[in-house]
Amino acid sequence: MDKVNIYLHTTIHGPRKQNGVGGYILECERYPHPATLTNFVELENESEGGAEVTLLAAALKRIKKPCALSIYTDSQYIATAILAGWLDHWQQNGFKNAKGEQIPLTEKWQEIAERLNASELREVYLKQQHSYRVYLDHEVKRRKNEPSIYSRRVM
Repeated sequence: MDKVNIYLHTTIHGPRKQNGVGGYILECERYPHPATLTNFVELENESEGGAEVTLLAAALKRIKKPCALSIYTDSQYIATAILAGWLDHWQQNGFKNAKGEQIPLTEKWQEIAERLNASELREVYLKQQHSYRVYLDHEVKRRKNEPSIYSRRVM
């Protein structure tokens, strides 16, 4: 089974909805060098949690077969949702919270749950230093300040 790491990063911080740029790197651990896929997108009217959920769903869509998966995120929302079992609970309850209300970003969380169920989740790392952090930070800031005609919008 392949080992895949997902690294998420965005210029959007905090709960206030705003525009920004986000990116992810999918890294498949291979010998002698890892294989990577990278994508950066413009995000509109998103909170930090919403931006990272959007990025995680997009990254997981790129994985074509079950793998041993690790996720690196700065989002307390994603880490808690997965590690504290919220996602499992939401899935069992039709993606409704404890109050019986539909959770925000239901469609994206459904995609995430489906894809995580197909793989073996090894770890979720919160605010962990890693070898791609500086690159991701530089690229999202650069793309935010210099929008490219090649950028894709994700809403």
